[in-house]
Amino acid sequence: GAGSLTISGCPSMGTLAQAGDQTLAVRHSSVGALTLSDTVSATLTSSTRTTATVGGGTPTLSEPHVRGEVAFAASASETVAFDIPAPDTDYTVTLEQPTVTNPVAVRNKTVNGFDIDTDPALTATVGFSVARNQ
Repeated sequence: GAGSLTISGCPSMGTLAQAGDQTLAVRHSSVGALTLSDTVSATLTSSTRTTATVGGGTPTLSEPHVRGEVAFAASASETVAFDIPAPDTDYTVTLEQPTVTNPVAVRNKTVNGFDIDTDPALTATVGFSVARNQ
C-alpha cells in the first residue's frame, strides 16, 4: 500500500533500499548505495549519495543537482542516462564547452536522460550539470 518515509539529518548511512508504492524524502543526509523499486518516488534535498540503481519496477528520483562527464570519441552525439529516471523533464542542463570550434547542445530531454550533440564530430570530454527546482 501507499506510505512514506522521511530521513533527515543522518550524517552517514549505508545502503538504503525502498520498495512499494511509497514516497521517500531524504533531507540533509548522506546515503550510501540507494536502490529504489516498484513505484517509489524519491526526493533527495541537500543530501548526497554514492550509487543509485533501479531494483525493479518504475521508481523515480528527484535530485536538485547532478554533475558528470561524457566522453566523445570522434562522435557527434552522446547520450547521458540517469541512474534512476527523473519524475519529469522539468530540469535544466548546463554544458561545458570543450572547444570554440565544436559547439555542444542539449537535445531530446526525457525522464531517462538527454543527448548532447555537436557538429562537427568531437573527440573530447564534455562536463554537464543538471539542476532541478524542488
